[in-house]
Amino acid sequence: MTRIPVQTLRRCLPRIEQFYRQTPGLLLVGLAEKEVAGSRAGILAVVFVVRKKRANPKVCLPSSVELSRFDPALPKESRVATDVVERKMDEALLTIDGADIIRSEKLLDHGTLGLVLDTRDGSGRVWGITNAHVLAPPEADVRTHQVESNSFSPMRIIGQVFAHSRLKTSRQNTVDLALIDVDERLSNAPLAVQGAVQRLAGFRTVSEAMQGGSRRQFSYRSNGQEVICHKPKLLMRKRLRHPDGTPLEFVSFYQLDVSPASPDRPRGGHSGSLLLTSIGDRSYGAGLVFAGSANSVLVYGWSTIRGHLRRWVPGIGS
Repeated sequence: MTRIPVQTLRRCLPRIEQFYRQTPGLLLVGLAEKEVAGSRAGILAVVFVVRKKRANPKVCLPSSVELSRFDPALPKESRVATDVVERKMDEALLTIDGADIIRSEKLLDHGTLGLVLDTRDGSGRVWGITNAHVLAPPEADVRTHQVESNSFSPMRIIGQVFAHSRLKTSRQNTVDLALIDVDERLSNAPLAVQGAVQRLAGFRTVSEAMQGGSRRQFSYRSNGQEVICHKPKLLMRKRLRHPDGTPLEFVSFYQLDVSPASPDRPRGGHSGSLLLTSIGDRSYGAGLVFAGSANSVLVYGWSTIRGHLRRWVPGIGS
């Protein structure tokens, strides 16, 4: 099978999702490394995340996709392998590489939908995680507001704001977090993930990750690019500006230096990306990016994020 450039797969992905979206039990379509018998096969594949594998024997997803059906400019021999992944409760389905999100009113900046999560309560609901500041002005309550992805044309509703940390102008902010309900009953799911994605083995706090040594590297991905960072240090206070210009004070977060070897630097739209660290050949979520500069990244650690998530939805983010 011919190796297809990632950019070509990203371009075709929304059309592939649109074609297969009526498949019963299909929840999400993305790009990830194919797994065979639990091991990575070194092949980038179109991933179909389903509620349950072969729950209906009459429903069959293909073992490969002919890309010329979705882009006539491609030769007929252009095919990409597929992988069918059964959704398991209480685990990160996929980290999202640069699915930009904005409020439906289009008043504010855009950011990255950093993570898609399940809960263990059997409800079947799926949650998206990003920053509060890309969805809401300071002090505002925007619960139930619809969230759209501008990775699609026309824009696609991916869900609505279920909960968020209302950013305060009068006191210190301990987290910058928003939870999006992408329950298929509320959105035109399944969601197509724009970009290469990566399965997670779980979560680690920054301090747990650092037990592997002071040279431990961290990274995050957004808009198809990777930012590599290291040397996390705990900061107790910093004043930053909201995208609308309002000054805000944030406390108790980590600052990481951007590595000189990083392929990309922090920039607008990276807010909400999931900070990752690798232990062996497994990737773990470690925090949520909420601000950055050319040389550093500000991140709320996973222990802080998890604590707030569980106030909103018990059992989420274990």
